[in-house]
Amino acid sequence: MAESILFLTGKLAEKNLTRVLEAMQPTAFTPRTHQLGINVAGLMTADMIRRRLPRPVDVDRVIVPGRCRGDLQALSGHYGIPVQRGPDELKDLPQFFGQGEIKPDLSRYTSTYWRKSSMRLNWTWTPSSSVHTYTAGQVQT
Repeated sequence: MAESILFLTGKLAEKNLTRVLEAMQPTAFTPRTHQLGINVAGLMTADMIRRRLPRPVDVDRVIVPGRCRGDLQALSGHYGIPVQRGPDELKDLPQFFGQGEIKPDLSRYTSTYWRKSSMRLNWTWTPSSSVHTYTAGQVQT
């Protein structure tokens, strides 16, 4: 049976965490996420986790954000399962689990840079189907 891992997160990172975990599939573990009711996951502390994550936790391991501070050994003892600090950045989760880096898909974007004069820089940015041109402080659509 696959290991079940609970990833703790905040409100702002929840969608990105879900997206990264889905992009990592298939994995040797079953991921679950739990949002602790704070905005910024990096400000999470061990005391906050103890107050906001109810027992029992029905997983094999808990991963907290890399910037989470506090005594994770005490949390492990409190919940009776390993509590581990993950990477500082969500984008590094695949490397954390030995899958290598996931490259961002930039195929939807094109950029053209050229110098019109010594004082002016123009470029065109094309996300999807719209084109925006920047010329010396003004944007034309």
